[in-house]
Amino acid sequence: MSELERKIFNDKAITYIAEGISKNLQKQNNADVEKKAVFLKQIDEVESQINKIVTAITNGFVQEEFRVKMDEPKKRKQDMEIKLSEIKSKDINQIVTENDVRNFLSNFSGYVISRYDLYERYGQSFYITGC
Repeated sequence: MSELERKIFNDKAITYIAEGISKNLQKQNNADVEKKAVFLKQIDEVESQINKIVTAITNGFVQEEFRVKMDEPKKRKQDMEIKLSEIKSKDINQIVTENDVRNFLSNFSGYVISRYDLYERYGQSFYITGC
């Protein structure tokens, strides 16, 4: 166990892990930023379509077809706004610090050591689950 701890709990490894996690979170955030931009553009296009239909109706072009055509863009806009709010709700603007990694590894090592101690105590008759 001490060999594993020595390899994982050194400053170099912790820095590497923290940077890797932060980079991964940043990639996820960048992808979400791009998705948000696409949805915002699509929402603008749909709003433009809705405004054109409303203008046609207010200018006296009252046909049932306009009302039907109005429902489709409204539904699309609503769907895009829901997707946009889902992306916003999971915004990841967080940096994982070395201290965060140390705390996580400390908690995890305690879990592993407790499992290892049980195995040592009961030998091969003990089956470790969840590892």
